[in-house]
Amino acid sequence: MKYEIWTLVNDGAEVTPMFKAFETQDSKALYTEYAKLSETGPHIIVYNGPKPIDGAIHVGADVEKPWIYESPDGGKTLYRRRFGMDERERIRK
Repeated sequence: MKYEIWTLVNDGAEVTPMFKAFETQDSKALYTEYAKLSETGPHIIVYNGPKPIDGAIHVGADVEKPWIYESPDGGKTLYRRRFGMDERERIRK
């Protein structure tokens, strides 16, 4: 499994992933780095690996439309939305 952290840039109309800031296979390192980077502005975590096989935990909607996690305030508030969707839900205040 490979995880990436992307820096988001607000162009005035929307927030868009601009460049890859970090890459790892270690989930502990991922969240440590995410905490540091979130202090500098909004970032997202992206899973970039093989699709799970049948019977795996992430089957169905999670494979076809994975969750995108966003924090517009540097990690204080956390939202999630399905890839390709605009509607999001707050999961941490």
